[in-house]
Amino acid sequence: MFQSRINLNLMRTFYTLCMIVLLSGISFGHDVQPDLIRLQVYPNPSQHGIFTIDLEHSEKLGEVEIVVYNLIGNIVFEQKIASNQPSYRQSLNLSHLSKGLYMLEVRFEGHKQTRRLSFI
Repeated sequence: MFQSRINLNLMRTFYTLCMIVLLSGISFGHDVQPDLIRLQVYPNPSQHGIFTIDLEHSEKLGEVEIVVYNLIGNIVFEQKIASNQPSYRQSLNLSHLSKGLYMLEVRFEGHKQTRRLSFI
């Protein structure tokens, strides 16, 4: 009984820490320096699940991969595009998903940027 209570408390603490890291936007990957890239996602939060992604870089973007994860880490949207321009804009329609929080990851040329998406 005592052991299960400790395990439950540890699980709650671990879950809370994971949510803090996830919701704060902390990334443990190789993020691009802020002056080399500009990633904007709007409107955020979105009432209808439709977001606009604006991506700008000092050089051509090349292949851009857009990945959206739910809070348990499952991929719920993934798309690859090729861009020979230093900027890119796309509408991202997530209206088919349940309302909630998601993580957007934009990858290109071995770099990535992560943003939190709120679908309310």
